[in-house]
Amino acid sequence: MIQIVGVDADDTLWDEASAFDWAETKFVDSVASWCGDPDVRAHLRALHYSLLDRVGYGPAGYRTALRYFCDDRVPTQFREAAADLVQIICDDLDKAAVAPLAGVEKALEQLSRSFPLILLSKGDEKHQRRKLEASGLSWAFRDVRIVREKTASIYRETFGDVPAAMIGNSIRSDILPALEAGAFGLYVPFHRTSPLEQAEPPLGHDRFREFSTLQGAADWLCAYPEGRQGQR
Repeated sequence: MIQIVGVDADDTLWDEASAFDWAETKFVDSVASWCGDPDVRAHLRALHYSLLDRVGYGPAGYRTALRYFCDDRVPTQFREAAADLVQIICDDLDKAAVAPLAGVEKALEQLSRSFPLILLSKGDEKHQRRKLEASGLSWAFRDVRIVREKTASIYRETFGDVPAAMIGNSIRSDILPALEAGAFGLYVPFHRTSPLEQAEPPLGHDRFREFSTLQGAADWLCAYPEGRQGQR
């Protein structure tokens, strides 16, 4: 019987992807004309991804990546304007509104009555905790862990030796390492997935499940093992 449940934050409990899509588009649309580069988006992503080990996830790391890009690719005469743009974009990301996705509060209420819940997220700790408080969902979680990367060892440390499950929207970060650690991986896709988080679903794995909503995952968990152990 599952005794503890981990839950991802960004794009599982609230929409984080849209804010970063907006920020990227605003930056690319402005900078492309200054650089004369038709592939600004691709070059920006490549630089950002190459820096993640150093700068981490979230607005603070993104701010650093944008500054590096401006120093490397924006002509000198446009760099002051580019620096101002980076500040505006990243300040807006820092202050972006956080609202739970539809049905999330009800699903967490159901889950929290049956399991101790742990929020397990990666990124800047201060920023992630601010979003959790702003979402109004902190009441649901017995513990909160913010890590630089989600690995099998992180899941083992978090769950210990008890049967556990992890719910999230990323195959790479929420599902595969949780399965490696011996937990169930309950996949709830979001409409947009970062290229960094894309991976093939482990469809043949006996502890992998896919659901269209967090509520579907909650219903399955609350019925397991007595309930039907299939996908919804």
